[in-house]
Amino acid sequence: MRFSTTSFVLSMTVTATAQPFSVYQFFVNPYPPLLNILESQVSFAKESLWIGYTKYKQYSEPFCPIVGGSISFTSWHQTPTGWQNMYIFANKTAPVAFTTAHGHYVPPGASADGFGFDKYGNWTFQGQNKFVACQTKDQVKKGPYEGYQIWWKGAGSVRGVNCSEPISLVKAEEAGTCGNGY
Repeated sequence: MRFSTTSFVLSMTVTATAQPFSVYQFFVNPYPPLLNILESQVSFAKESLWIGYTKYKQYSEPFCPIVGGSISFTSWHQTPTGWQNMYIFANKTAPVAFTTAHGHYVPPGASADGFGFDKYGNWTFQGQNKFVACQTKDQVKKGPYEGYQIWWKGAGSVRGVNCSEPISLVKAEEAGTCGNGY
């Protein structure tokens, strides 16, 4: 088989421009006793992120995304190629959300890029930490076992939603702990 110079240069260009990424598991740190929960692992459920007892729901699973400048995740409840990208509305207070499986559509005004970590390993968006743990009035009525949904607080408070102060979402060991002991 014979390769041309163009083939060699093209393959080197693709390799050189690929963005590095890692797989992490996320936790709330330090342990959040003010939220009245015993579980600090971040879970994926109902197309969003949660902490607390949601982890024990049948539809829940550990959140172990591929992390670069964007966040990509493949749910156990999707086909093996059913990746989803996380997005937030930078100037709105709303739950973090995900594209549909196999999809890349991000609603107008939302962003799927700009995620990273500060020097302490805390998860950030555009260099800021405005992640909060929230419960709606309906979730509060159901009791503390409902868990807390992770929201981005890009604007003021939302009527009918109780949110914490910003929480520190930190990355754990690379890939090694994803799903183990869940």
